[in-house]
Amino acid sequence: MGHRPVIAAAMGLIARQLNEGLRRSLQMAEDPVVLSSLVDSDGGVAPQATNKLALFLVNIERDLAFGSPGRVEGSGSRVGVKPPPVNLNLLLMFAANFDGAKYPEALKLVAGTVAFFQARPVFDHQNSPDLDRGIDRLVLELETLSSNSRR
Repeated sequence: MGHRPVIAAAMGLIARQLNEGLRRSLQMAEDPVVLSSLVDSDGGVAPQATNKLALFLVNIERDLAFGSPGRVEGSGSRVGVKPPPVNLNLLLMFAANFDGAKYPEALKLVAGTVAFFQARPVFDHQNSPDLDRGIDRLVLELETLSSNSRR
């Protein structure tokens, strides 16, 4: 079995689910969330992130609290050790990237995003059938980033 891009799958699911929730709650016609960095390769504002809520990856950490040993599989002369699943903490950022007069729209999206994840902090195969089969579940927690970069 080959490598599956589960981080991209997880972030794509979050963006799709949040788009559905925000379109419904804020009565929007188009998707307000894009999976995108804020800047392009030239250092300018990424055009796809203009007047959108951009979702991007900030950091990845291995979660050792949920570590488990590998398990032995097979029978007879064919026995192997299956490595344990890797549990990751992904630090994601949602950035409302709106021009001056549209700033109130940005505030609505930020508030709607917080409300969405407070109401639905866990994505699993029961409530999200399109969750990648390589992912057991996604648990989201809002985290405060301090202005002096201490966590």
